[in-house]
Amino acid sequence: MKIFDAHFHIIDFDYPITENQGYVPPSYVVDDYQKETATYHIVGGAIVSGSFQGFD
Repeated sequence: MKIFDAHFHIIDFDYPITENQGYVPPSYVVDDYQKETATYHIVGGAIVSGSFQGFD
């Protein structure tokens, strides 16, 4: 089955991360995502900006 991941976050500290009510998420880069989802047949997805990225 082909899968479209409709909501995930990439948290890369090479880009600005803003504390949100005391919360700073752990790093989660593209390599982490690819390793964690390697057993799935993901054909596309939507990277979602979190409040900790300060762009909303």
